[in-house]
Amino acid sequence: TSFVQFMESDGDDNVWFVEQQSNKIGTVKITEVPVIPSQIESSNNFEIRYTELASPLIALGIIATSLFYVKSIQDKRRLNSLINS
Repeated sequence: TSFVQFMESDGDDNVWFVEQQSNKIGTVKITEVPVIPSQIESSNNFEIRYTELASPLIALGIIATSLFYVKSIQDKRRLNSLINS
């Protein structure tokens, strides 16, 4: 198994790494292929991503749960005050 100890980039946009257990040094050279604008597909389809739908629903669930919790605590305190009086 390999274990990368250090990673560093140089001025030529290369990424260098050191593997401690195998006593090796390596490099990753990043190259890019230019995209011609005519190759990019443009679509007018209406898409909703999972994150765009799930994130607000999760936040709404958390808020609703906290409101129910606070309401139940207030009801419990009110009942305790009625019982104790």
